[in-house]
Amino acid sequence: MSDADLVLRIRGLGDALKRAARWQGSPIAVDGAKDDFVYELLCYFTVAVASANHFKVALTLRKHPTTGKLAPLFPKKPGRRKNFSFLALTEASGQPGFELCPGIFITDRHGKRRAPDINLLCAAAAIDPAHTDLCAIWDAKYVYDETKRLADTAVSDFVYTFEELGYPAFRGKFRETQTHTRANLV
Repeated sequence: MSDADLVLRIRGLGDALKRAARWQGSPIAVDGAKDDFVYELLCYFTVAVASANHFKVALTLRKHPTTGKLAPLFPKKPGRRKNFSFLALTEASGQPGFELCPGIFITDRHGKRRAPDINLLCAAAAIDPAHTDLCAIWDAKYVYDETKRLADTAVSDFVYTFEELGYPAFRGKFRETQTHTRANLV
């Protein structure tokens, strides 16, 4: 990708984020300095941009709760997958690859719902995904005062979530069935 293409993508992302300055039709403006979900969404889109180097990326829209029109809907807080947009990642061959989902509930191996900030699901994941649908997870940690350190409890909370969700199924199958393109993502 050329520098000019990258700049155009970033500008497009900036324009899309400006339109999203009001969250899910709410009259309340988003405050990027206080609302940690804005940082989580930025991290999500950063992963999405990186994915675009290896996959065709398509945004799945959802019905807006008040207008009923299809729109990009992203969570402020964890929610069910069926209520929020996600990115379908398709391989160059046209094969479905993955679904990149923001902050949705994933059922862990003990039946409890957990919500990492970013979830990479297998393409055939259930509408209410379980830990067996996971290929990778990320968690964004936002600190308002950049001179402060991230609390140890924030890190240990993510480690605990990872352990309860179990090791992503994708890695166990990688050597046997996954393509080279997917290897670049790991």
